[in-house]
Amino acid sequence: MAREVFEGLAGNEAMGVTACASAWRGLTQLAINPTAQKPDLVEALLRHFPAEVVMTTPYSHWNDLRNIYGVDRHGIAPNTWDNVGVQYGLKSLQHGVISKEDFFWMNEVIGGWAPPHEMTTASLPYDAENQRRGEPGRPSRTEGDIGAMQKAYLSGHVFTGHVEVPMIDARFYKDDLLDMHHFLQSFAARARIERVHGHSDHQVIWVAHPDSGVNVYWDAVFAMDEWLTNMRADPHLSMVEARPEHVVDKCWDADGNVIAAGAGVWAEGSGIGWRGPGAGPCRQAFPTYENSRTLAGMPVSGDVFKCRLMSVDEAAARGLYPTEGPNSFTDRDFARLREIFPDGVCDYTLPDAGLPPGWVW
Repeated sequence: MAREVFEGLAGNEAMGVTACASAWRGLTQLAINPTAQKPDLVEALLRHFPAEVVMTTPYSHWNDLRNIYGVDRHGIAPNTWDNVGVQYGLKSLQHGVISKEDFFWMNEVIGGWAPPHEMTTASLPYDAENQRRGEPGRPSRTEGDIGAMQKAYLSGHVFTGHVEVPMIDARFYKDDLLDMHHFLQSFAARARIERVHGHSDHQVIWVAHPDSGVNVYWDAVFAMDEWLTNMRADPHLSMVEARPEHVVDKCWDADGNVIAAGAGVWAEGSGIGWRGPGAGPCRQAFPTYENSRTLAGMPVSGDVFKCRLMSVDEAAARGLYPTEGPNSFTDRDFARLREIFPDGVCDYTLPDAGLPPGWVW
């Protein structure tokens, strides 16, 4: 099924035009492609700058911050995007959601991005003209710039979890609508905060069903005002001690009723999307959709620019691949996997290879 969907999207621009695709398609180009030109933005810029400047200046996230990232010999800022060793669909394979043939095929053809200086102003869906797809026996992946990754950390452009203020992460649940404001980021932030502080008691997550009638944003504003007022009234209180008793993790159903509140409501449980045995009641009601990197085994913190590698044999010894059922790996399958990943696969038990030397969380 994965192959049919992919090939359909590649050949038909009308397919896959969801809220997700419509929102992300332009953002991907503007973030990564220095030649991308969004008509409405170009029109606005032309009102203030000469056409020669507007049409020849490279725009991308990295070029907008070239004072931080610097430029390469082509005069373009290097970027951090890397997918060497990423096993797309690994978790789906492990849970039997896709077949091992789909897993192999996906990782053979997934490819990567063209180098920034080779990119052109593309018009096809998902900036397809600037993608570099692989093929069986000839995998193609993109290697990010280590120096750019290190500068991203050192300049403060990576949220590392060092935060000393009260937080209420409030949102309506829209993951099932493929809305680009995906719920996973609430827990990415929580994971980073817990890594630094050892807890996340000053971060509260509120989620309401879109039809609930609950004004979760204004409720969060009033709750935060109460929280901050408590801190001002008694400066000796810690952030956690000053938190009002009702300001805890919470979720609301479509009728506006509280499903559950307090510790453990967002417990992860098991299974893809963190929904299954052991999941908390809010997690059961609002499962978190995963992204391509967490489904490849990256931790929910999502802060690995470039993974460190281990051999396919080491990955097999750790039990990453099925040994029973229709997806059970054979010696021939492992040989094919080594062809796809000649340098090894991601080892997410190790820290980001893009961390600056001597980095301490």
